[in-house]
Amino acid sequence: MLDGDGLKIRSGSDTLIYTYSINDLRNLIEYLDKLYGSREYEACFDRFEVYVVWCTRIYGSTCVIAGFRDSGVMLHYIDRRAIFAGFVMGFVRGASFMPHPNMLDSVYRCTRKVRGAVTAKYQGVKAFLYGNDLLAESIGRIYPPIDKDLIVAVIDPEDSRVIGVGRSLYSYRKIISILRKRRRTTPIIKNIFDLGWYLREGG
Repeated sequence: MLDGDGLKIRSGSDTLIYTYSINDLRNLIEYLDKLYGSREYEACFDRFEVYVVWCTRIYGSTCVIAGFRDSGVMLHYIDRRAIFAGFVMGFVRGASFMPHPNMLDSVYRCTRKVRGAVTAKYQGVKAFLYGNDLLAESIGRIYPPIDKDLIVAVIDPEDSRVIGVGRSLYSYRKIISILRKRRRTTPIIKNIFDLGWYLREGG
């Protein structure tokens, strides 16, 4: 079992960092703070006993952040070099953090507040799940904060689920201006990761 001294590191060919406190996951916390401006989201992670940053050669320069309800279960999967295990919260590459769609979906439902997201229209959902960027003509509702280069969630309006994440190419005000001018084919959200990846590449 793990001890309670906080952040731990296992070295070797892979690097495993695990902690009992979500506050040690600075990239994740900084991102959620940008969205909410408060710590109201913290209760959404109470079900997890331990958090993991798993950096392995499988992912190259990208590390996976995951939460586990039980530390023993975490060690079981990590020791067996599972590709994915636990509740995946996001990915870290250098100083950049990319939230996983399921994590954002969970936080939105837990807080009952959608932040930093756009709803895609029907044709936009289909295109985004095929790896394409989201165009102005496919933007439905916008949920601030939206800043240029901020990673935002893309939501399917039929079931209100997060289907992927993308990088906003413009600020909130600029997006509104583009929509008002009906510049229909202007890319608004650059596709970074969508759930269709699991079928296209991960299957």
